[in-house]
Amino acid sequence: MKRVIAFYVLAAPGLLASSSLLAAVPTQTDLHLEIAKHKAPGFESLIQDWSTRYGAAAAAPLAGLASMKAMGSLPIPDSERYIAAIGAAKLGGKSVSKKLALLLKDPSWMVRNGALRGLTLINDPSQSAAVLPLLKDPALVVRVQAVEATQKLKPTGAVDALLATLSAKENFRDGKAQWVPLRALEALSALKPAGIAPKLRPLLFQEKDAELLEKTVATLETLTGQKLAADKPLAARALAWKASLAVTFQKK
Repeated sequence: MKRVIAFYVLAAPGLLASSSLLAAVPTQTDLHLEIAKHKAPGFESLIQDWSTRYGAAAAAPLAGLASMKAMGSLPIPDSERYIAAIGAAKLGGKSVSKKLALLLKDPSWMVRNGALRGLTLINDPSQSAAVLPLLKDPALVVRVQAVEATQKLKPTGAVDALLATLSAKENFRDGKAQWVPLRALEALSALKPAGIAPKLRPLLFQEKDAELLEKTVATLETLTGQKLAADKPLAARALAWKASLAVTFQKK
């Protein structure tokens, strides 16, 4: 079954169940059939419908459905499990965060990605450590999502883990960054950790990757509050930062 899964539900998790006329607790079979019958390209309307009819009562069955690879003799498509994971997060909030954390080890990259998105929405600090290993996930799309989760959940070791992505070979192709380093730099800019500027110096030698070079310089400016050779072309700005950071490193 083909589905568009790029749709992100924006409402706060756990706050959709507002109806006072909620139906009985749905079964996993009920929810499985409803997902299978859903034909719209996104699934916001489906989650809103569950909120109206079931409220938070649907969260646990959805989390269970997300962990199921088959129902009876029939396999459950990964795209359905993905929707179930997001639905569980939206309707259940922190009550399902432990179950979603378990899905971070699922064989399906799509399910791992859904679990990461769900945990990012829930923002439960108790499960923050579980996201760090996904920064090294085999699937690029999962690694990208793991950066966002790391920025949001701020687990212990987040800064060092994000810095490690900047030199990981799997995050580069043909000498250019594949999304993860760029997102990691954005995350570091948002987190603003002290004293890491010299650790970004190796990225300034990526002259063939203008986007990464531009992002690196911008991140250095954000982290330090300085702009070197601001009126110069990118190459000159990068050169100025190389020299400045070399001196800083030597002083340490």
